[in-house]
Amino acid sequence: MPAAVNGVVGYKPSGYRLPLDGARILGAGVIGTTTFGPVTVTGFLGRSVRDVQFFARLSADAKPWEKDCFLYPHPWQSLLLPVASQLRIGVWSSNGFLHLQPPVERGFQAARERLRRAGVELVEFNGPDISDIWELQKEWTELQDMSSLRELLSTEPHTEIVKATAIITKETPPPPPTVEYIHSMNARISSLVRAMHEAWNRGGKPLDALLWVTAPHTAVPFDKYTYLGFTGLFNVIDWPAMALPLNMFADKDIDKKVPFAPFNDLDAEIQNLYDEDSFHGLPLSVHLIGRRFEDEKLLRVSEVVHDIIKSTEHRPKL
Repeated sequence: MPAAVNGVVGYKPSGYRLPLDGARILGAGVIGTTTFGPVTVTGFLGRSVRDVQFFARLSADAKPWEKDCFLYPHPWQSLLLPVASQLRIGVWSSNGFLHLQPPVERGFQAARERLRRAGVELVEFNGPDISDIWELQKEWTELQDMSSLRELLSTEPHTEIVKATAIITKETPPPPPTVEYIHSMNARISSLVRAMHEAWNRGGKPLDALLWVTAPHTAVPFDKYTYLGFTGLFNVIDWPAMALPLNMFADKDIDKKVPFAPFNDLDAEIQNLYDEDSFHGLPLSVHLIGRRFEDEKLLRVSEVVHDIIKSTEHRPKL
């Protein structure tokens, strides 16, 4: 999300590729060693897919698994740059849970149309129910030991966004981490992974990547960012993902607020945040996702896709 709201490229790798154990914000002995849930990762932000790909290759060439025994060996795969007309990309057009704000919808549609004109095969992606993703992510995040982060934030007042996300400041105490509870949580995650895998392979031919958006909105006013489900999904299932800026921006003369029937209260809240004037000029991005451990393939596909979808438009006058 930091990449998406700032209009730069962002890369979230698969787990166990980069060393993280003992990072200051989480408890020692948690990252890379726990089987309580999905592994936490660190990623890169850059000005281009090529920059991110170069840094990812340098990281692999350094063989970090020789020093960190929790990383899996992943010598860099030098894959050929794919041809656009041979790509098969899924498009997650409707999730039935949250609508996209007008500028985000416009950017998403523009990316799809540019890929279509370039000869990319686009396939409608029918993903699983995502209504519980954000809560599920917070559940397993709690098992990563929030005590270190809570200690860091204990010396300063909590902002409204910290309170609203209910990660650091809990409205109700989390359930005790019993073996039964952990197994139940992992069973929910396993069902989600299997559902995504089935959707990816539906029709008998797997996708090369999945096109979506990073959030139903662009950047939002201070202290109003409280939902991370669109990116959190791929944290939960541990699939690599890219934030790709479109070089397009919210435009008050184009992106008019329209009446809609919200799916739920959260949907209504997010749509009501949109204001044509205050959102004017904010960058638009899309989300490109690959399958677990197929990072090199995602990076190569992203290079082709980004060259196709990024606009030559200029930022609208502020």
